[in-house]
Amino acid sequence: MAWYGLYHPSSAKYVSNIVYDLKGNHHRFYLSDDLQHIWTWTSRKTAEAELKKLFSDPKNAPLVAKEIKEIV
Repeated sequence: MAWYGLYHPSSAKYVSNIVYDLKGNHHRFYLSDDLQHIWTWTSRKTAEAELKKLFSDPKNAPLVAKEIKEIV
């Protein structure tokens, strides 16, 4: 079974947590390189749907949906 995560290419880390900031009216995401602590989805489609929730234009977002080869 393939797993997918939201990957931040600039830092080579995955999203470990997403929080909605009510005061600032935006999402904050936290990154980790520890694969045991990242958010995962079972399909690319659902990971990309999460990107659409976070960013109005997912094609220009700093994150991409990426297949995770191995989770220890």
